[in-house]
Amino acid sequence: MWSLAPALLRAFDPETAHRLTIRGLSLGLHPRFRQRRAEPVARLFGKDIPNRLGLAAGFDKDAEAVAALAALGFGAVEIGSVTPKPQPGNPRPRVFRLPADRAVINRYGFNSGGHDKVRRNLDRLNPNQRPPLLGVNLGANKTSENVPADFALGVSRFADIADYLVINVSSPNTPGLRDHQTIDALARILDLALDARAQTTPTPIMLKIAPDLADGDVGEIVDLALDRGIEGLIATNTTIGRPDDLQSKGPALSESGGLSGQPLFARATDVLTAIREQADDRLVVFGTGGVSTPAQAQEKVRRGADLVQLYTGLIYGGPALVKPLMSAVSKPSKTEKVTGLNQLLDEHRYRGLIVDLWGVMHNGKAFFPEALEALRRARQRGVQVQFLSNAPRRAASIASMLADMGLRADAYDGIVSSGEESWQAMKDRSDRFYADLGRRCFHLGAGAKDANMREGLDYDFQDEIAGAEWILNTGPAASVDLGEWLPLLKTALSAGLPMVCANPDRVVMRGDSKELCAGLLAEWYEAHGGSVRWHGKPYASVYRTAREAMGLRRHEVLAIGDSFTTDVAGARGAGIDVLLVNTGIHQNDLDDDLMAGINRLSDEKGVRPTFAADRLQF
Repeated sequence: MWSLAPALLRAFDPETAHRLTIRGLSLGLHPRFRQRRAEPVARLFGKDIPNRLGLAAGFDKDAEAVAALAALGFGAVEIGSVTPKPQPGNPRPRVFRLPADRAVINRYGFNSGGHDKVRRNLDRLNPNQRPPLLGVNLGANKTSENVPADFALGVSRFADIADYLVINVSSPNTPGLRDHQTIDALARILDLALDARAQTTPTPIMLKIAPDLADGDVGEIVDLALDRGIEGLIATNTTIGRPDDLQSKGPALSESGGLSGQPLFARATDVLTAIREQADDRLVVFGTGGVSTPAQAQEKVRRGADLVQLYTGLIYGGPALVKPLMSAVSKPSKTEKVTGLNQLLDEHRYRGLIVDLWGVMHNGKAFFPEALEALRRARQRGVQVQFLSNAPRRAASIASMLADMGLRADAYDGIVSSGEESWQAMKDRSDRFYADLGRRCFHLGAGAKDANMREGLDYDFQDEIAGAEWILNTGPAASVDLGEWLPLLKTALSAGLPMVCANPDRVVMRGDSKELCAGLLAEWYEAHGGSVRWHGKPYASVYRTAREAMGLRRHEVLAIGDSFTTDVAGARGAGIDVLLVNTGIHQNDLDDDLMAGINRLSDEKGVRPTFAADRLQF
């Protein structure tokens, strides 16, 4: 039934169809997909959300159908744009369909019932009628003499009822509004908005930007957002451009206004990607523009969207589109089993690999021949290879070790290690944690093998804990019993010594046996009140270093590892696809049926690999 709704509504002019839709929703005429007890797939702005699909602003401008939209299953609903005073917007007709392109041109002009009306509608909502995340998109009146003040008024009026607020300076349909996207103008708007927020509930603030901005301007806006301390950006609003490859014919093409829908997908996604690459995880980013299929929604997430917003796609796909999109942007329900690396390079066109060493390339004693061959053939295809190791040693030391095992330096492009990152942090000391460290360091390590971690550093290293001011933990040599280290760790705890952990791994396979690593000692120490600074996987900074060395973006890179705790958790946290191979730490944990074991451990660990294979092979 609901799949017929778009065709029936297209019998009316676009704005009448829209009003009928809002009216029908408010009367309860809609399917219900909401899962009241769904497991959260993400946490945004302190709220758990059951899926990463949101409804963009513009659909329910006056908050008339919020309860119905929540019942449809959206993880977030954003109402508005709402202006301080009621205003009718631009004259009708002001909305035009381009069906051959699954697109719409609109020049609504911020038609809004005003703050008072929208506030009344939101106040009527019962708690169980609210979506998991409720956003209010703020606009300025067309006749406003003080646009920044209009946005500040919106913050004051809705901060206590919204889960997030959006400053919308990117609508093309209010004369002069986009002029406020200049850095100086935006700074003024954000400063007043933040001042207003300081007087009320500290609700997160996002900024919605246009797709028509130059790349350099997008970069400056990201810098401004980070500098001012707002919480996120939305990429993007509608475009004033008209792509040359539009398929629709007729007078609608010549209408002015913002173009949304399928033709916007590529540019909006490029802007999203640029924001995520620059901001990393310092901003929440919503991806909006051109989403009408599950594959497009998934691509937004791959490019870094914390939430994917829908609007024009709903016009053409109707309510029946919501459920498949919800599934597409939630955490993967299954891991794909693959036969070899060649399959992934063909299907996903990865340009770089971030590869773990121990457990993927070798077992601590010898290399896996099929893994070496896989990387050789990948590099023949122009794919870059960066090794990412939690070895508590510097990169040059690891390169020397690989050479001793028979792997030449021209077989890969670079090495990033937890030890190298730790050494750089101890050398630089710009971080307050390191600036406060004393000179006398107890090195809890494996002797000569880890001695390179001391070289070039201005500390007094010692092999006894007495008199030490802090601990460098690179892990003991060939130990299998945590208990033998507890007396030493308890002595350090009683002295209040901070610890630098240069290897987050808990255990490692040497041949067929497990040995404990620095991470297991650091985990116990932190759990009992000790201060620990961790370096390496699963922390995102090492993935960023590896990507930057290749000059690649997240979606262009595949991580390959053997551990759920470090490799899978780290890659997924860094927004990178990951292949788990069963030649390392989980050899004895996974079932004879690989995928059954993957599913069991995914549930236990709370994180799931994108792909899985018995071993790394081409």
